[in-house]
Amino acid sequence: MRRTLETYLMCSKLIILFICFSAIPSMAQFPDYDWPTDSTITELSLRKEGLKAIPEEIWEYKSLKMLDLSKNDIATIPSWIVELTNLEILILNKNEISVIPDFLSALPKLRVLKLAQNPIDTLRENILEFKTLEELDLWNADISYLSPKLTKMTQLKKLDLRQTYLSTKELIWLAEALPNLDLESSFGCNCN
Repeated sequence: MRRTLETYLMCSKLIILFICFSAIPSMAQFPDYDWPTDSTITELSLRKEGLKAIPEEIWEYKSLKMLDLSKNDIATIPSWIVELTNLEILILNKNEISVIPDFLSALPKLRVLKLAQNPIDTLRENILEFKTLEELDLWNADISYLSPKLTKMTQLKKLDLRQTYLSTKELIWLAEALPNLDLESSFGCNCN
């Protein structure tokens, strides 16, 4: 298996780290790998790596502001992720996640949560606990139900509900209830 570690951009205050592994289920299989210990790493991307779980080694990067684990086979989000208290952007598009866990709301700086193309079917009331969330991407998720209490999320600036199973009636209701929300939707399911 080929392993590479490249630093794409180094600035005085920002180091973007991109780690590329070839079809591995977990980084734990490489105990001899020399993981960076630099506490200034703020962005980490492990896209398209065939991961079945979020590697435990990530919790050591407490300075992470952006974590991208898109296009893997991740089904659950581990609770230790809340230890990444600087995390602002969490991208888990195109995985196998079916539930937005309650504990994610404990991330004090989480502004952007991208869960597009996951089999999430319900936007439950636990979403109200996400006090800092400004953008939620559920494009092409299996969403067929919105909690009426979603209208209390006035801090939410952008919500992507394109290609979901929500009816036009539900989407219009949401757009009217949150007029300042940038709502991206397909309008046209007419499932009801």
